[in-house]
Amino acid sequence: MVIIMLKCKTISIASCKGGISKTTSAINLGTALAMQGWKVLLVDNDSQANLTTYLDLKSSVKISLPNLIKAVMENISADELYTLVNGSILKTKYLDVIPSHINMSGLEMGIAMATSREYIMTAILENVKNNYDFILIDNLPSLGIFAVNALVASDSVLIPVETHYGSLEGFDQIICTINMVKQRLNPKLSIEGVIMTKHQERTTFCRSIHRQIKAECGEAVKLFEPPIPYSIKVAETSALGISIFEHDPKGSAAIVYDTIAREVAANVG
Repeated sequence: MVIIMLKCKTISIASCKGGISKTTSAINLGTALAMQGWKVLLVDNDSQANLTTYLDLKSSVKISLPNLIKAVMENISADELYTLVNGSILKTKYLDVIPSHINMSGLEMGIAMATSREYIMTAILENVKNNYDFILIDNLPSLGIFAVNALVASDSVLIPVETHYGSLEGFDQIICTINMVKQRLNPKLSIEGVIMTKHQERTTFCRSIHRQIKAECGEAVKLFEPPIPYSIKVAETSALGISIFEHDPKGSAAIVYDTIAREVAANVG
């Protein structure tokens, strides 16, 4: 089957819980899509700049997401913003990246008072959407103004959930936030699905949590199967600054990420 991409699809990877492989999933899904032939941009929408650090890009950053946010807030011209946004993009072997910086946290109060504050990310991404098939936004573990901006700019949301204790903590909250944004700010927003991470099939506990997540999703929310297995190889990738496909391409985690990426691509349009 040949898939013809009609326009860029923007997907937020979001949760209000930290440590559940949001950044790892953004990088691995993005890499899988790129290896399948799609043009992919990652956006580091996190003041901790975890994605930027993971890919070892900190020393290369000249223009970061907070610079772009500030530029929109200052109402610079469309031509200047276009130049600034495209000038911020860093390239890795498979992916293009808009990096972040720790000074992003200092903009939170200012952005909350800005005109059309929920549409700042939208204004930024409009300058690059024609160049990509997919834009993946890696969000901070919060449902504040930066995350809302990402949801307003997105077509869909991918929700990572660990098959560990407390996995469903905040799940209802992220679903409610998505529904609020859909009703008030972005009618086209949908839930791409839930991906389960750090799964250990051999343990009774993880299998029990897996069943709970299935029950919570029900028929309304797609649950990508199988879960992404826990793997020390996945944990090692952040230290190496590469994806699982470059570190353990034949491992079970790489196979599952590739499968999810193919489902995401097949869901376009």
